[in-house]
Amino acid sequence: MKVNANWNEKPVKLKFLLGEIPLFSVRLSMLTLDSHFTELLGNGEQAAMSMEQVPSTADGFLVRSLPAGESLPRLRVLPDSLQYVPAQYQRFYLEMQPSFAEYLRKFSPKSRHTLRRKVRKFAEFSGGHVDWREYRSSEDMQEFYRLARQVSTLTYQERLLKAGLPESEDFQRTVVTLASRGLARGYLLYYHGRAISYMFCTLSGLDILLYRYVGFDPKFQSWSPGTVLFYLAVEKLFVQREFRILDFTEGEGDQKRFFATGSIRCADVYHFRRSGRILFLIVLHFVADFVSRATVRVLDGLNLRARVKKFLRSRA
Repeated sequence: MKVNANWNEKPVKLKFLLGEIPLFSVRLSMLTLDSHFTELLGNGEQAAMSMEQVPSTADGFLVRSLPAGESLPRLRVLPDSLQYVPAQYQRFYLEMQPSFAEYLRKFSPKSRHTLRRKVRKFAEFSGGHVDWREYRSSEDMQEFYRLARQVSTLTYQERLLKAGLPESEDFQRTVVTLASRGLARGYLLYYHGRAISYMFCTLSGLDILLYRYVGFDPKFQSWSPGTVLFYLAVEKLFVQREFRILDFTEGEGDQKRFFATGSIRCADVYHFRRSGRILFLIVLHFVADFVSRATVRVLDGLNLRARVKKFLRSRA
């Protein structure tokens, strides 16, 4: 159900995690604000909504990546709703100005050398050149999706985190439709004609590119295929000058932090109808999140977190 240009009712999964690992999820129907965080900066009125405006078929309304200058309380009981904030994080982005050479100057000389060395090393490994391609048209995107899915099935993102490139027919149709409207970009890195790394992005507005799905064949991990593809794709994006921002979307990570030129503190804010069912769901999610964070702290204290993560990824 469409309420106005920016709010739409859609299914949302509230995920229960143990660290990065998904345990299960609860499906909800939420009135969701479809606005990029840059549109909400200094204009919080866009995120304003009353429960009276929420359709009876929805469990409430949701604002993802709401810019939050300070920490928000996890739970607030409001007159007409329960406000729940399960996630607060730094959202990283890369400003694509003024040039790729200027962008590289943000890195230390050692880091710049390392990045260029990885590209040269992969070129030598591949027989003297790097074979990589950009996909934009709807016809090309069908080939991209087929090859990227083959890579995705091998990644720990899909096997362990259930976060690979989706395999549903609905998602595949969406990819092709977006490409037909000029709203998608796909990138593949090849080794002797075989796709070994992918990167899939979509557009938000006219000048923001969203970094959506990435992955690489773990057999080639020592050759840094993900970093090589990202480096070459970003270099081309700077040359094309179509976008103002490459947005790394939700979630924090060392690679996002390393490549970003900036970040903003954001929060996912849910407003639920007040009911016993919803309160139980919130408490259950809060407890699961507390256990997850406590487990991570214990592993950090024992200096085992990196080893456990490496073991789980290798098993996946």
